[in-house]
Order: sequence, then structure tokens, then C-alpha cells
Amino acid sequence: MKYASFFLTLFLLLSSAWGGARTDFYVWPRWSLDGTGNTNGDLFKWTVSLDGTDEYYLEAAAGGQSALVVDPPMVEENGSDMTQGTVSALTAGQFDWGDAVSDALGYDTLYVRLTATGDPDAQVDEWVQAGGDDAAAGTSEVVAFETTQGGLDNATDGTDGSHFNMKSGAVDVLAAGLSFVTFGVPAAAAPWVIEGYTTTARDNGRGELDGNAIVAIINAPAQDNTSFVNMKMGNTGSVLLLWLDNDCNFSSCEIYGSSNANPVVTGFAGIYDDCYFHTFTGTHLVRGESYTSFFNCYIDGGTQSGEIVNVSSNTINTLIGTIIKCNHVDANGIFNTNSYLRVENCSIYNEAVGTEAGINSSNMVGAAYRNNIIEGWSGTGGAPIKTGAANSNLVIRGNVYFGNTTNAAVHATDIPTVERNNTVASASLFTDPSSGDFTITTEAQDVAYPQVFRGAALSTTFQDAGAADAGESGGGAAVSVVGHVGG
Repeated sequence: MKYASFFLTLFLLLSSAWGGARTDFYVWPRWSLDGTGNTNGDLFKWTVSLDGTDEYYLEAAAGGQSALVVDPPMVEENGSDMTQGTVSALTAGQFDWGDAVSDALGYDTLYVRLTATGDPDAQVDEWVQAGGDDAAAGTSEVVAFETTQGGLDNATDGTDGSHFNMKSGAVDVLAAGLSFVTFGVPAAAAPWVIEGYTTTARDNGRGELDGNAIVAIINAPAQDNTSFVNMKMGNTGSVLLLWLDNDCNFSSCEIYGSSNANPVVTGFAGIYDDCYFHTFTGTHLVRGESYTSFFNCYIDGGTQSGEIVNVSSNTINTLIGTIIKCNHVDANGIFNTNSYLRVENCSIYNEAVGTEAGINSSNMVGAAYRNNIIEGWSGTGGAPIKTGAANSNLVIRGNVYFGNTTNAAVHATDIPTVERNNTVASASLFTDPSSGDFTITTEAQDVAYPQVFRGAALSTTFQDAGAADAGESGGGAAVSVVGHVGG
């Protein structure tokens, strides 16, 4: 029954994350529209209008209409909100959306008249910004909220849940971790989803939440039914980055930047799909419990010691098609306790002279490690796989090892174990793992790896990833799977 319950929960979670009649809201962090040293300064330019006094209109850097900008809810000058006037009759400190008669652009665009007088591009960077307004309704882009917290404080949660669409091109820098006190706590029948977009909702754009080096994105250890899609989140300094509870998922997200010992924590049925983790300096990176799953992720543990991925509790945990990169002598790629762990088609690599293991587990029942590549635990005691005497019923099959002190799994001899078809390579199987290129080398492909497994991306540059094949008992990459962060 518990397995049936799990799969029902998984079905409901995925259904709520990708479908259903959720209420859409929009968040548009204010864009900088001038200068050349900011995020969007090279995308636009300001041109003096033929009408009015000191009025300038916005166009694409190459001239003509910019598809990136629609009528913004609010425009600010030097940190202060402007007021809306009328094109061709703007007074100092006003903006409007339109097409002046004498300009005859053939399309509507943003017009401003600064209090500072003159060309916005002649001001210091970020002098003019446009985007949402937390006093707006938030129900479309032209009445978008400025901040995610503003939306949570002012929107009304939909009966079937809410879907926040965050426009790419600017960053929502948080003053405090996101709070759902006013909005309401997400529920199984009414989940909360936040997803990035560029011009149209669900177009695979990338929204961004920043902890300003001092606050968590969300610190809500009892909050369930929360999803992040095509989001970049990080820069939380020494505090944790994300702490959520049950039925939460992360799809095509970039998660980075915390020195906290446990920066990312989720509870029952957490799902990480096609995500990129990087720039962590604590002792763990991701801690998951109870049916936690990683699919096609790239997890760069950097110089973290301890466990890069820590999974526990007496339930099934799964890692499939995932790259785990370590660079510390004391790092374990995966550390597992009290769990039915499944690890398949993964590349687990240590750039340092590792003394621990790619997979290190204890007190497990029914663990299976199949068709993985494990490389780099070449220090004293280093091994691709280590298990404790309390384990029972292991399957270790079809893995490829290289560059480990002991190129074999290390486990107690009295454990019921199926250990078959594991091989030791004569050279590294990865093209350039230090720089993140886990493509299977040409030599390896010629000998035993007929095709390339494509895994998660590095930031916005899609990288190839190497791993072994689920279908071949002797290992290999006969299956091609495509996945990438953010699209």
C-alpha cells in the first residue's frame, strides 16, 4: 500500500506542476533600460522624439521595435516611481506608452521625460528602470507585480492553486525569505508554482531569485506542494538556500551559491529534474529524504567536503542520468543511510585525490547501483562504492571504474550481493571533466561506448555528459537521452 500511495502522490504532484486550472499571476522585476554596463543596456537605445519637449522613446539597439518590452505597469527614474502622462505632452518625471504623431513609428513603445533632462542613455547606469508594480493586479504582464513577495502579499490564491510567471531579464533580489503567511500555504489540491518566461508564459525563459548574500530563498521546513520551473536561485551567503517539506519539485533550475552546511533540503517525494547545482562550500549540497529523486541533473560539489548528495529515511531514493562532480579528498559523491537507494546511468567523479567513495552507504536494504561511471577516488582507502556490514541485498552491476585506489566495490562478504559485469577502464572515459565536459571520449566510444549520453547543462551552455547504459549488462552508452537546464 505504501508504494501505491507513493505513486499516487507522484502522479498528483506532476499533474499539479504541469497542468490543472491554476490561477496565473505575473512578476516582472524591473529592468534597467539605459547605459551599457547593466543587464539589458546592450538590448535597447533611447531616441529623441520629434514631438514634445525632451521626450525620448525606447527602441531595440539596432533600431525598430523591441519585442522584449510591453507596456510596463511602472517606470522609475533614479529609484523613484514616475507618473503616467500623455505621449507628446509629457512633463518632467512622466512616462507613457504610445507612438507620437511626428515619430510615426508604426508601433507603440515606451516614452519618458526625465526630471534630469536629456537622453536616458547619457545618465548613469540603471537610471531608468521599467517593470511591475506590487500595487497592480498581477493578472497579466501589463499589470504585473514587481516582486515575488509583493505577489504573495497582494494576490488571491486560486482555488486550484497559483502559477507565478516571472519575466526574465532582471533579478528579484529578496529582502527576506519568501513568506506565504498572507498568501496562504500551498496544498495538494492548490499547489504553488513559480516559472520563468521571456515573452510568453511557459516559453522556457529563466526567472531569477537572489538572496542578496544574506537571506534564504525559502526557509519553510513544513511547506509542501511547491514547484520551481526554469528558475535561477541562489546567492544566500552563509544561510541555507531552500528548505521545504513534502511533494516539492524543481525542474530545469539553476541552484547555486551558499556556504551553509545543508543548503538545499526537501522532504517526502522531492523531485529534482534537469537541474544544475554549483558554487557551494559547506559540508553537504542536497539533502533529501523519503522517495527523493534526481533525474538528469548536473551537481557540481566544488570543493565541498562531506556528502555532495545526502539521502536518508527508510524509503526508495533514486538518481538516474545524473552527473556528480567532487573536488575534495573527503568528499562522497552520494552518501546514503537507511534507504532503498537506486543509482543508474550516473557519472560520479572526483577531481581531488579522494579517500572516500563515489557511493558510500550504510544500513540499507535493497540497494541497486547499475551502469554508472565512477572515477577519481585515488587516495588512501578510496573506492568507487563502499557499503557497511548492516546492508543487505545489493545489486552492483554494469558499472565502469577508473582511477580509484581499489577499483572494485568494497562491501561485507556476508551481504547477499549480485556483483556482475563491472569493468575497470584503462583510461579516463570523460573528455575534460575538470571543466565540466563529461562527454564520453572517442576512444571509449570506439571500444565500448557506441553513443553519447547527453546530460544536464552548465549554466546556459549545454554540455554533453557521459554515463553508462541502462540496457546493457556490461555497461555502455547505447541509449541517447537529451536534457538541458532551462529549455
